[in-house]
Amino acid sequence: MNEKKYMTTYWMDLLTYIVIPFVSLVSTIRVVRSLLYSEFSISFFCFLVVEIIYISLYVITFFNAYRKSKMGYICFRILIYATTLYATVDYTLSQVSGYNNILTFIGYLFVCAILWVYPNEVYFKKRKELFKNENNFWFKSKNKRNIKINDKKETLNDNKVEVEDNIK
Repeated sequence: MNEKKYMTTYWMDLLTYIVIPFVSLVSTIRVVRSLLYSEFSISFFCFLVVEIIYISLYVITFFNAYRKSKMGYICFRILIYATTLYATVDYTLSQVSGYNNILTFIGYLFVCAILWVYPNEVYFKKRKELFKNENNFWFKSKNKRNIKINDKKETLNDNKVEVEDNIK
């Protein structure tokens, strides 16, 4: 008996080909603009270090997600949490100084966890099997990708992955 399951990859494709390059470009422009028009200080230096790490994470995730490597799955998960933490800290620091920043941080982190982290965790855990390529950002493996794994035949379409289970 053959069962077919269809898993769409629209969200992963949107993140890989549109969101990640766009955020990387905007962050790079933000860093260049800050270098040109800001005065050097300790907070400026901290901003630069955080932004460069953030851009590097986006670039590494993009290349690994594009190749659908095993590292791409790990990078996506790290990116989800890093984006949440970055947005939460950024939002908390941008609030009025007289306001309770701890409650703002916890509240915003809770909202981000419900609206961003949880749905993405569920999405990527279901699609973990797509990230089987041994090639990652740093090196290419000489091993070819196996098409038949554990009685599952895998076919990649444009935006769907078809998995056939051969149950005997």
